[in-house]
Amino acid sequence: PNGAVGELAREWLNVDTPDQYFGRRLIGERGVDGLVARAQFEHRDDHPRLEFVAARRFLDPGTTAAAVFDSLAEIGRLGGDAAPRLLLARTLAERRTDVGVLPYVEMLREAAPNSPEWRVRAASIHLSQGDTAKALSLLSGLTSQGDAKLLSAVISTARHEAPGRARALALGALAAGADTAQARTVLAVLAVRDSSWAVAAAEVRGALAAARGTFRHPFPAQFLGEVLTSLALDGPPALADSVLAYAVQRRSAAARYHELRGIAALRAGRCEEAAAAFLELLNFAIERQDGPALVRDCWRKSRR
Repeated sequence: PNGAVGELAREWLNVDTPDQYFGRRLIGERGVDGLVARAQFEHRDDHPRLEFVAARRFLDPGTTAAAVFDSLAEIGRLGGDAAPRLLLARTLAERRTDVGVLPYVEMLREAAPNSPEWRVRAASIHLSQGDTAKALSLLSGLTSQGDAKLLSAVISTARHEAPGRARALALGALAAGADTAQARTVLAVLAVRDSSWAVAAAEVRGALAAARGTFRHPFPAQFLGEVLTSLALDGPPALADSVLAYAVQRRSAAARYHELRGIAALRAGRCEEAAAAFLELLNFAIERQDGPALVRDCWRKSRR
């Protein structure tokens, strides 16, 4: 596919071949008919919470949501016109840190035991649950593969091992074509821990520039928040404010970024920008009780 359609397919759906599209068909027409037949109640279209919230919640992490999803998948399978099981599993495996999709990843591992991709995906999920030992065991023997090398760098960093090893793994992962955003975030957090603020700022800017918030180029799951928080609280004020302003520009829907921008702006003496950042939090139904006092104190200091 080319143009806008190709962009949608590759970036947002992570579809590289036409057959992969059908892995997004959880339930087909016959399955829908079977599902509707189970609804033994009168639908009066007067329960917006059920209609607009429940439909979004069944993919959330949690055993209840997973059970609902699995039930829908089974109804679709019995209908005979839903996604083939392995294609559906491949689609779900794109949720890189969701423990709820681990059974589907294991299904793919059984179907292709020699494929490193599904071992890496399983390792990523175990890592997100804090099980670095299980993640490392899954990565055993895959250190020449780019994604495995990157995940090894993440694990080494999470364990606070010798920074030189993690740095070498991250650079190797970059050279091998692994996810740029996550690799640069590893380098950024290593620089933060060494108080190399200019390096950290450059790396996290590179990570934010590479990330697009899509399946193909997601925002990093590990360390990005740690880097931005450390910069906002402890980095050189002007540098921190500049980086946080860029973070908000790249990911304006992240409430925490607006809060950190406000903190960084206060430290840099940019009172008006700090006030704007705290006001923006209200759009997320978040209010810093100390926000007005902090901004007033900023203005008072700026007039000295």
